[in-house]
Amino acid sequence: RNSGRGNAVLFDWRPGFLQVAPPLIFVASFKLLDMMFEWVLNGNDRPAGFRFGKKIEQLEKPGLVYPPSLHSRPWLVAALTALYQRSEPLRGSIIHSRHFDSSNGVLRVASSKNGVVGESIELSAEELRTFAQLSASVLKYLQGDWRLDAHREKCLRWQIDALQKLHRLEPLGQAQPRHVCVRWNTRDPNIRIVDVDWIQGDILERNPGQDVTFDLRIVITDDGSNPPRAYLIPCEVLPRLDSLPEERW
Repeated sequence: RNSGRGNAVLFDWRPGFLQVAPPLIFVASFKLLDMMFEWVLNGNDRPAGFRFGKKIEQLEKPGLVYPPSLHSRPWLVAALTALYQRSEPLRGSIIHSRHFDSSNGVLRVASSKNGVVGESIELSAEELRTFAQLSASVLKYLQGDWRLDAHREKCLRWQIDALQKLHRLEPLGQAQPRHVCVRWNTRDPNIRIVDVDWIQGDILERNPGQDVTFDLRIVITDDGSNPPRAYLIPCEVLPRLDSLPEERW
């Protein structure tokens, strides 16, 4: 017969993670931007090596050709470039100079280039999350894994405004976007009219201050002898319902 004894101390790891995660999240988000701009520079035959300062110099020169999803949105290029430029000295402080501290998910960091310590900037846990979301999602759009539709473009604009203290550009004025799916139940098998304006007004009343878009799912039921029918109308089509022929929906 064998016997044994063990002792385990279980604890909540989350408070400890909040202490160490903020600088890691900031540096990783910056690195995603760095990889993106390095890819852009290489595509323009402007390799700048591994030094961030050299890459920033190349980005400031005119004539760069960006991928279509960025080229057609100069406000996005300007914001990402400013984020990259402003974050670079802060990233250097975290990696090399230790002029930062974090607690409860908040990061306070100051630039310390050339031995000169600048003014400290404080980034909340939500702002760090937004920085990470922005950096990762832009790469998804460039790779073609995600489609940059109207709602996602609004999300990018809102995220950029949320990071204004970091990039220091004028805000774009984007309200917080939200996308929902509205279900419209009816027993009319020949329904042809849905009050889209009323639905829009009801959604805005329930979500004040937000920029809300919605898909419309119409569910048609009868007395129970037939299975229900459902139709999904995406938000891009809703403004054009009046102009669509009846056989299209």
